[in-house]
Amino acid sequence: MLRLNLFGSPQIEVNQLPLTDFRRRKAAALLFYLALTPGQHYRHRLASLLWSDLPEDKALSNLRYNLWQLRQAMPQLPLSLDRLTVSLLPSDNVWVDVQAFHILLAGVDLNNPAALTSELMAQLQQATDLYR
Repeated sequence: MLRLNLFGSPQIEVNQLPLTDFRRRKAAALLFYLALTPGQHYRHRLASLLWSDLPEDKALSNLRYNLWQLRQAMPQLPLSLDRLTVSLLPSDNVWVDVQAFHILLAGVDLNNPAALTSELMAQLQQATDLYR
């Protein structure tokens, strides 16, 4: 199970253990971006997003290297890669606190306090607990 805690200082956990030896900030930023923006991403756009100061061929090379780093650090990571695109596939083995936060708040209407049942209050408490 991969857990991405992005509220506060970002943390990566694999099988309930912190991934402390993962030191590539750009690879982590790439992982976080893919986790928060579902769908396919064109490689040249990812490369220009992360390495805008480099020529495209060097940026694409850096992207390939950082994708390799992610695969090495987390072999179970459900990445879909082809020559043009990269995506993080939806998986029950990947949990992201920001996504869980949004799901918990989706059914809560804060403009109608009378509709806040004990169940909705529990959801609000869970969302608050995620926000660290």
